[in-house]
Amino acid sequence: GVGTVSLRRWLPERAWVAAPAAVALLALGAPAAALRDPRDLGLLPTETPGEVRAGPADLLVPYAIPFLADLGEVREALAIPQGPGDEILETLEHADEPIGALLVALPGEGRWTVVRREGPFDKGGALFAAADQYGRANHPPELDWWYELVERGLCDALAESGSRCPS
Repeated sequence: GVGTVSLRRWLPERAWVAAPAAVALLALGAPAAALRDPRDLGLLPTETPGEVRAGPADLLVPYAIPFLADLGEVREALAIPQGPGDEILETLEHADEPIGALLVALPGEGRWTVVRREGPFDKGGALFAAADQYGRANHPPELDWWYELVERGLCDALAESGSRCPS
């Protein structure tokens, strides 16, 4: 919108008529954001663990709309995206240390499981624990791509912060 208004100042009046169409075409052809909604990726578990509770010192990993939408008592916690690593680190800047607990969401066959790992954690320790949980979680083979996506994002964030990913 701002770009379209700016174009009006720079383009002659006749060209202005075509400018909105050009901007619309550019918007359609622009690359998608790195963050992806799991619903767009086919992750639609039918059951969500409604008993999950999280406080203001807790982290939810990863941010996943299908399970967050149904959880009532997690609004104060910080939700970490599934990647890329720099987005994870930018979000983690909003966390205070020590981190009280880590809640790791793991999709499975028709449902999400949320594993709670008690802290205290520093930010690097929380990332390491989340990557470890994802790396060793049992899951259906058809969800390998999701587990690899989340683990890769966490490991990239650890690498950018100077740490190593669990083996």
